[in-house]
Amino acid sequence: MPGRGKMKLDRLKYLSLFVAETPEEIEQLIEIFPDLESVRLDINEYLERPKEVLNMFSEALRILDRNTAELMVDRMKDEIDELKVQAEENRAQLEEKDSQLEENRARLEEKDAEIDRLKKLLEEQNK
Repeated sequence: MPGRGKMKLDRLKYLSLFVAETPEEIEQLIEIFPDLESVRLDINEYLERPKEVLNMFSEALRILDRNTAELMVDRMKDEIDELKVQAEENRAQLEEKDSQLEENRARLEEKDAEIDRLKKLLEEQNK
């Protein structure tokens, strides 16, 4: 894989920069990897203005917190919607069972009435 060698070289380049202990080591790395110059300039700029870096970091955390809160709200809304659907399904099932129960009661009353009628008929025949 041709890209794999470049990935390893990039990792080596950036790790070497981050573990460099002296300005001379950084200069040597920039001679070998000229594209590290822009990274060094950015780092120097941040070192000169640490308050700005902290502000950027604070802003990033604020955005992350807001996004996390929005994600949690969205997930809760989805969960509430799912629970509403489930509750509606449960309500429909309960109504169906109530209807079946009412039908069974009506049939039972009919059968009780039929039994009473047959008992009376039997009593009349036994007289």
